[in-house]
Amino acid sequence: MMTQEDFAKVVDSLKSSNAFLCAADVDEQLATAMGGSPKAIIVAAIKIINDAADCTDDKKNMLFWAISMLQTAMILESNDKEEEQK
Repeated sequence: MMTQEDFAKVVDSLKSSNAFLCAADVDEQLATAMGGSPKAIIVAAIKIINDAADCTDDKKNMLFWAISMLQTAMILESNDKEEEQK
């Protein structure tokens, strides 16, 4: 497991990149950091999800699970925007 200080050092070392996405188990919680173009980050995240799904015996189910999570996030975002407009 990584400490918050270790994670901060990793993120600092990535800041000179055009785009980066970093996720790690930090102090028993998931920590994430990203920088650069949102489009490049999303493309990288999709590649990571696909590569992770390749490591299982059930790639189709893992990809379906990822799609479901993204759809849920989209619905929640839409609901938040509707609430803000009220």
